[in-house]
Amino acid sequence: MASRTFILFILGLASMAVVSEATAKDFVRLRNGQVIQGAILRQDSAVVVLTSWEDRRLLQPPLQVFEKQEIESVWFVNPSELEERHIHYSPHVSGYEFGGGLVFQSWAETYLARRQVLQFSIGAGYTITSALGLELSGDFTIPFGGKSDTVWSSYDGAYHVMMNVVGHPIRWKGIVPFASAGGGAAIGIPVNGVTLVSSKDIRSLVDIGLGIKWGADHVGVRAELRHHFYTWTPDAIDEFGRRVPEQTADASQFKIGLFYFR
Repeated sequence: MASRTFILFILGLASMAVVSEATAKDFVRLRNGQVIQGAILRQDSAVVVLTSWEDRRLLQPPLQVFEKQEIESVWFVNPSELEERHIHYSPHVSGYEFGGGLVFQSWAETYLARRQVLQFSIGAGYTITSALGLELSGDFTIPFGGKSDTVWSSYDGAYHVMMNVVGHPIRWKGIVPFASAGGGAAIGIPVNGVTLVSSKDIRSLVDIGLGIKWGADHVGVRAELRHHFYTWTPDAIDEFGRRVPEQTADASQFKIGLFYFR
């Protein structure tokens, strides 16, 4: 009887070990919120190497390799079974974001001529490395006048379209300051932060900017100051019959907007 009890006890321990081994897992949470399950074979200051838990004993198991800059945290229990954590904004390799803002402005040049404009700002970004990314952005203005405004027809819609390189080497709890530089094309120059235009001259522009972004749970807010440098040649002839020479200008914009990130 004693020997039988001992054998049953050993079999029970073995079955518990098998179940535990079959269900055990390591977990790697990426900065984009994705959780990868498996067995960690190697972890150092540069990379984390995983394979599936079932293949971990093979001589040459299939591997998944993640750079440390892609990883938010490593878990030895399933993080979904613990208290839900906020995902802080932190640019990561192959991450993306898109968003925009809206500006409404109204002012009176004279008592009888009130002006209003509505400006949309949109943008999308892609992260190349944890410290460097690309952004495509545009500002589009729709002007309209009040009933007493008889001279608004001299103005038209305007746009700015820019491609920028963005640097963001510093981040802290979802707060990411950044600097940007790039160029593009425009019709119109910002006046008090809003673009107005009275001609169809297409301008080349170079822009630089500084700003800050903060986000959590895939939604963020950004504020930035941009300075634009313009060059263009007007489609006009001067009083001597010569083509008007190249023109230059510069202007600044302060922008606030919302964005979604992954």
